[in-house]
This record gives sequence, C-alpha cells and structure tokens, in this order.
Amino acid sequence: MGTKGGKKIYRLFLLLLSVGTLVAGLPRFENHITMEKHRFVLNGHGVREKFWIDLYAVALYLPQKSRDAEKIIRADEPQLMRLVIVSSLISKKRMKKGIEEGFEKSTHGHTEALKERIGRFTEAFGDHLGKKDRLDLFYEPGKGVTVLKNGKPMVTLKGHDFKEALWGIWLGKEPVQKDLKEKLLAEK
Repeated sequence: MGTKGGKKIYRLFLLLLSVGTLVAGLPRFENHITMEKHRFVLNGHGVREKFWIDLYAVALYLPQKSRDAEKIIRADEPQLMRLVIVSSLISKKRMKKGIEEGFEKSTHGHTEALKERIGRFTEAFGDHLGKKDRLDLFYEPGKGVTVLKNGKPMVTLKGHDFKEALWGIWLGKEPVQKDLKEKLLAEK
C-alpha cells in the first residue's frame, strides 16, 4: 500500500473515531423522572443537529405517552423538556439566537406578546452555556415554565401561551428540525 492509501485509511480511522466519540458523548435519558411530585414518562428523545454536528440532546417527558404534537403543545398539564448541550460549539449567544429564531417560527412571527418573557428566558441561561450543561424546562399549570440550569431554578415564566410557543419550537407545524420532532413523539 502506497502513501496515498495509508493516508486514506488514516483519515477514515480518524473519521470513525470522531463519530464514535460523538455517539458515546450523547446523554442517556431516564425512562421516568419525578419533579415537584409529578411523575413523568419519557415520551421521546433526539439530537438537534446543524450541518451534521450534534448541538444538544433533548427529551420530552409527559404524564402519559402521546404521539399527538398539537395535543401536547396545548395541554395544560405538567410537562418537562430536558436539553443537554453536547457540543463545545454551543454558547449562550448561539443558543439565544437559535431560541429566538425558534420562537419566530413557532408563533409565525407573532412574538410581540412574548418578547419580554423570551428575553428573560434566554437570560436564564446564565453568563455561560456550554458542553454538558443541562436545561430543564418544567411547565406547571397556573405557575408557568420554570427554567432550571444544571438543577438550579433560574426563572419562572408565567402563561400557558409561553409554554405553547416554547414547546412549538420542537413540536410545532414548523419545528426547528422535522426528524427531531418525530423522535420526540416516537416512543410508544
């Protein structure tokens, strides 16, 4: 085997090694979670990707499993979305931009009534957001969406309308990633 063949094999080895590292670096989501006396079952999970790069893993937890995205979005019952950052390319600035774009799509450009809460939501990421950080988005009827960063409560944002718009980022008619929406609804 010549030098060119050896270089190709070496590059292939590095590619396979990096893919294995990406897969091994994905978090495992528990089948059941209890939060604030509410017991949830894992409805589905997947990875948000952009340009073939895994950005964050997300899991949807519900009181009971469902494949009906509209029903999940509109439900006024306790629910939980868990996001775990898996890429060192994610920063607070990039996540904020992605979330703001997601709200635009989710609400079809009607973010005016949510603008102040969206700002408070993205500020809840703290000064730094990076690999292995976990964001829990916990919705409770009458209370709102509580954002927890690495288990620490950061802010609670009132309003079922905010929860609907937030969940719509991943489950709406124009989700951030169609195959991710399907994976969040996949477990049955």
